[in-house]
Amino acid sequence: MIHMDKIDLAFDGRVLFKHFSLAVEKGEKVLISAPSGTGKSSLVKMMLGFVRPDRGRIVIDDQVLSRKTLAACRGKICYVSQDVDLRDEVVALLLTEIFSYKSNRDAPYTPVALAREMERLDLDPRVLKKTVGQLSGGERQRLGIIICLLLNRPIWILDEVTSALDETLKQRVIQAVVDADSTVVIISHDDLWNASGTPRRVAW
Repeated sequence: MIHMDKIDLAFDGRVLFKHFSLAVEKGEKVLISAPSGTGKSSLVKMMLGFVRPDRGRIVIDDQVLSRKTLAACRGKICYVSQDVDLRDEVVALLLTEIFSYKSNRDAPYTPVALAREMERLDLDPRVLKKTVGQLSGGERQRLGIIICLLLNRPIWILDEVTSALDETLKQRVIQAVVDADSTVVIISHDDLWNASGTPRRVAW
């Protein structure tokens, strides 16, 4: 699903990646673990097409990532960042808008499915009446994962999505991710991901 082949990347003369290769196969969960400042965010940006490697190629679901294929490749990916960057809108209205987009109309989104996932991640239904700006960090992170679950895209990229959660909620999120059929790349320092026993760990 995601193949990074002999990637070179440097910023301001500092080499972040040299001949770096990574293969994430369909349905696989991979945990990326590395010290701060060693290129994890740049790796994500390359997968999403926001940063182009100096050398090498990136293949997303059998398509080489390029300017021509960028939109198609991104349409297969659900990306959730640590801060879950969503417009400051009433949550219920924002969800309706997201799932009304042409690219998302085939997603398995229904009020029943939404309620099920909110209960699964212990997210109070009253958040639907709040604006995104009124949500706590943990509420935003769970909302981001719920959107990912309901979009049901084949590839997820999750960047520190449990950082604002207590241990019980972390375990709920981790289990939801582990149970998903999607191919998942997880960026995290959280040891609970390792404890789940499922993700393959990649470190440098």
